Amino acid sequence: MRLIFLVARRFLFTKNSLNLTNIISFIGIFVGSFSLIVSISVLNGFQNLLSNEISKVFGNYSVDNFDISSDKNIIHFLDQNNLLYNQSNSEKVFVESQLSQFVVELKSVEERSLTSFYNLDIINQISSYDQNTLLIGDQLAFSLGVNVGDKLKIYNQQISVSNLVIPTYDEIMVTGIFSNKVLKANSSIIFKTFKNELKNINHLEILGDFNQDIFPEKILSWKEKNRQLFEATELEKLITFISLLLIIIISSFSLSATIIQIISNKTKSITILRVLGLSQSGFNRIFFIYGYLISVISVFCGMVISCLIIFLQNSFGLIKIEKSIYFVDTLPMAISMKEILIIFLVSLLLIGIFILFPLKSLKRFKIIKTLQNN
Repeated sequence: MRLIFLVARRFLFTKNSLNLTNIISFIGIFVGSFSLIVSISVLNGFQNLLSNEISKVFGNYSVDNFDISSDKNIIHFLDQNNLLYNQSNSEKVFVESQLSQFVVELKSVEERSLTSFYNLDIINQISSYDQNTLLIGDQLAFSLGVNVGDKLKIYNQQISVSNLVIPTYDEIMVTGIFSNKVLKANSSIIFKTFKNELKNINHLEILGDFNQDIFPEKILSWKEKNRQLFEATELEKLITFISLLLIIIISSFSLSATIIQIISNKTKSITILRVLGLSQSGFNRIFFIYGYLISVISVFCGMVISCLIIFLQNSFGLIKIEKSIYFVDTLPMAISMKEILIIFLVSLLLIGIFILFPLKSLKRFKIIKTLQNN
């Protein structure tokens, strides 16, 4: 085994033209693994950003058709597991200002839940107000042309209007404007708070993580409620993974060509080793060790440097992006050990397949014919 390793290392650190092809293979596999980690981490970063912003307004899980009398088992389970939840009344309403009208979702919540459950980024607010408050997103405020202190007319969307009936409405002052990186929240949701206990509860939101299979038909995660958005980001990750994996595949072709070149240029050495008793499987192990010495070192280096960049970016925010477009001023990056392990194993599996191809030429290697020719 030691002889096999020494021969493989000799092929790796040769001083002739093979050294250049070794370097090319190393650089290709290095760039492939580096690009995979960095690209996946950026997509993860934006996905985590999306998840965090959704949870600030909608929670991690929700029960849309919640009934406080028939769903007591859910509340009991949440209390037993110390999970944070909030009960609210959610309905579609028609809001009107002097400039425009929109259909939005009105979330009626208890006043204390704005700080204990929701994590709204309030950008403008009346400091003290004795009555019920009304908070709207900054995009909706811009579209309606209202600011803090202005009043909105709120109509129930279920009202039926005839020639003899004038629809009733509530006129409520806007007491706060919040901002959220999820445009849906900024442009289509308003919060109405009550100081007393809330009635007509029809919605339950939950923060935290738990086994959703306990109530599979009742509780939906944010991924399920935003399935199209989540599946789009997952599909983008898959396409990115496959596209950048092509770099490693192309580099593996180069590695295969290098092994073929070694077999062609080292016929005398191979013949001598075969005469001395080295078996066919021994030669296969030599080139497997040679190929994996290059690939493991290059993949490992690519991963270490990419993880270092992710750490520096998360710690110091070195890479800046346009906040008005991406909602954050530094590039978000995140990677898990599971994803790193998958990339590492898939890379080595592909490289191993391409190492096998040139080894077929060793099966046609004839010792007697080679001795006669040399």
